Amino acid sequence: MVPQPPPLPGSFPLAVIGNSAAARRAVAEAAQAGLRTLWVAPPEPRCDLAAAFRETALGVWDWPAVLPETGSERGDGPAAALWSQLDRLRDTAETQLLARCAAAGVVRVQARPRLVGPDRIELRDLRGAYRGEFRAGTILLAPSTRPLRPLRLGGRGRNVMTTSDLTSRAALPADVAVIGAGFTGLRTARLLAQLGCQVTLYEERSGAELTSERAWLDRSGAGSIELRDGTEILAAEEPAAGRVSLIALDGTRREHSAAVLAVGRYAFTAAWNLPQAGVGLDPRGRIWCDRQGRTWAAGVYACGEAIVEAGGGWDDAGQIEAALEAVRARVEESSGRRAAAAIG
Repeated sequence: MVPQPPPLPGSFPLAVIGNSAAARRAVAEAAQAGLRTLWVAPPEPRCDLAAAFRETALGVWDWPAVLPETGSERGDGPAAALWSQLDRLRDTAETQLLARCAAAGVVRVQARPRLVGPDRIELRDLRGAYRGEFRAGTILLAPSTRPLRPLRLGGRGRNVMTTSDLTSRAALPADVAVIGAGFTGLRTARLLAQLGCQVTLYEERSGAELTSERAWLDRSGAGSIELRDGTEILAAEEPAAGRVSLIALDGTRREHSAAVLAVGRYAFTAAWNLPQAGVGLDPRGRIWCDRQGRTWAAGVYACGEAIVEAGGGWDDAGQIEAALEAVRARVEESSGRRAAAAIG
């Protein structure tokens, strides 16, 4: 007979749904604050290079300490050593997080969630069997994502890759084009430059639209990166082994050893029933919210790489901090109301 998981309490002050770096940051802070929290970890991809970049912004990784001493050289050593070191750091951080959750009474459940209301979550186990329905005073959504890979930009080429593909490369190319200067593109370009690659960063926006991105590059000490703004890449071809030809909107071509796509991401939210619970999504499954992480549904917040911030995209960890602060304030306010009602 298959052993059944222990029953869960029927309600929680806070529920965190997601398996991403942002979800882990939220759970860690909830554990530190002593909040009774339900952490629903869906069966979805957890860590790729882009997720590691988010963890960098969240203070999990210290890149100067992680980068190998031979980072100024290319070849099998630096890249393979970096991926291996990241794996070890990730595993250590995961072990520490789970221990902290256990000590603080955070309930972690590996299950498939569905929102059946702004304060109700239906859970099914990994085989699809019904696990129960639970209430949460506040829900924080932090889903994982996967990179977008448009076919026009070399959907199947070996030397045209996403940030996820990059982590399987033991040797790094000498001359790399990074397409897209958003959150992931900036951090990809910086890391490749730190590893000794010659990096060209392509972005279709220009001028004042890139003020914050230029400032970030200056602060991060990534001055060796060539930023080609106002350049929309229409196609990527591989005319020869080890070469990628990028074709811009104006018809110009430039060749590189490889190209890394950082042109957007899909969110793993399709099965979460979010629109029916009043949470707005864009066509890629990303969650609409304001700077404080408030979605269209009262009491439901979102943070991390899978959001679309109303009024403009976010390019740093500030939105995550703002969302976590808003969640803390709501949970504390709800707890105060319940305490007052009990006294009365």
